[in-house]
Amino acid sequence: MLAALGRLAHRRRRLIITLWSALLVLGFTVGVSVFNHLSDSGGVTASGSARDMELLDSGQRHSPASSRSSPPAASTPPATPSRR
Repeated sequence: MLAALGRLAHRRRRLIITLWSALLVLGFTVGVSVFNHLSDSGGVTASGSARDMELLDSGQRHSPASSRSSPPAASTPPATPSRR
């Protein structure tokens, strides 16, 4: 079946190239028109990335979540296995 499809594509290669080119142009046209309709109208301000962007804009060095009293678990040394 794939051999027959390959033979057809080889025989009609100009038609195939024309169709793929038209599909490419159509894809760009639809993509650009859809992209123009997408806009950021404030977005979701409760998302993590929006909060981080606000922190970067405000100039704060640490987020409120990083001001907890106990150090993060990653900073503690790994436990040594007991040897018997």
